[in-house]
Amino acid sequence: MIDKIKSQLSSRHYSKQQEVKKWDGPICPKIKKRLLKHIEWSSNCYPTNAGEGIFLVTSHGRDYIVELQMKACTCRRWQLTGIPCPHSISCYRDELIDPEEMVHKCYALCNFSKAYARIIMPCKDEREWQKMGGCLMKPPLYENKRGRKAKNRRMQPEEVIARQGGKKITRHGTIIHCSHCNNPGHNKKGCSAFKQGLPVAKPMQKQMRKRSRTTFEEEDPQPTMSRQNEATTEQQAPGPSMTQVSEEPVVTQVTQEHDMPLIGVLHPHSMMEIMRNEAPKQNKRKMPGPLPESSFLKEARAAMPSAGTSTATRLGSLTTRVEVMREAKQH
Repeated sequence: MIDKIKSQLSSRHYSKQQEVKKWDGPICPKIKKRLLKHIEWSSNCYPTNAGEGIFLVTSHGRDYIVELQMKACTCRRWQLTGIPCPHSISCYRDELIDPEEMVHKCYALCNFSKAYARIIMPCKDEREWQKMGGCLMKPPLYENKRGRKAKNRRMQPEEVIARQGGKKITRHGTIIHCSHCNNPGHNKKGCSAFKQGLPVAKPMQKQMRKRSRTTFEEEDPQPTMSRQNEATTEQQAPGPSMTQVSEEPVVTQVTQEHDMPLIGVLHPHSMMEIMRNEAPKQNKRKMPGPLPESSFLKEARAAMPSAGTSTATRLGSLTTRVEVMREAKQH
């Protein structure tokens, strides 16, 4: 199985190397097709230049903010895929910039060819492998069970498919109630009270939850007054000082960060400078070097006996005889 996977990967690497040679342009063809779709959709986008590479784009009745220097758009399609969205392409058209130049470098043909540049080296035949003289690894014991083997897995109750198509609705997990005694866990057929001939129990009435007085006062601190009560209060207390005027609630709108407008760079503590400083910067990660070898491994490697040739094979027995004859001649 491993040899088959290796052969498939090696053939895939070779086919991709030959496929790259037929492509033209700076980016891959599938990415180019997606970019052409975005260029077509950008015909319905109308940009308004705000300065310093910031645009307000109107498309299908909605507004989007595009920052060309940060390569960001409020639709977040550009940040997620690395391909300019239709809103940013309309801004690049206004600036006379080719959108293919702004596609992420990972979609370039040079990087694609580098990914498949190296080849997977083939291995020798199993008969030419070096024998290490270790213990023989055997597969685990398998106990063959009786009966015919199952071909399909056991499906869950919610996965059962109906005859007419679609999923079958089951009563798995539902709690049934008896219509005779109103107790859960059984129906009328298995009810002991019904079998004994006892009368039908009264249906349980749903009790409405009564809200406490404290919660009512918190929710509505100022009770409503009818027209008659208002007239009586006006007759009893005609003076303006005695009447209690109810203050109307002030409706406020909570503004979020993405709804706030972008302000130009006026001073080093402006909103634009803070957003640029908080933007994630791509730092080059240094690859860690090799770990130092432990003293225990050095001592164990020196004390490890060398793997000798096996005397069970014909080749091993001949080599041992030749070595014995050479030692006898020398002495």
